[in-house]
Amino acid sequence: MSITPKPEKSFKSIVAHFRSDGTVVTTRTSMEGKVLKETENYRVVGSTLILSKPEYVENTKFTIKGNKLTIDYGNGNVVMKRVS
Repeated sequence: MSITPKPEKSFKSIVAHFRSDGTVVTTRTSMEGKVLKETENYRVVGSTLILSKPEYVENTKFTIKGNKLTIDYGNGNVVMKRVS
């Protein structure tokens, strides 16, 4: 739904699918129609969402209200809407 601050590169869509196996697959479709997929591991500890790949670990605070997930990175946030 929104990304603050706005990313340098615009996308037609960004879809994140949190799977029950502890991975999240993010599919970004560029304005030109190119599709980019990225898979990260995730886990939840209390109100902290931990995203990781071999080259990094990122801890973020999150809240869920109704069908909206808000991820707070400290210097910005992402608001996502559940679609299925």
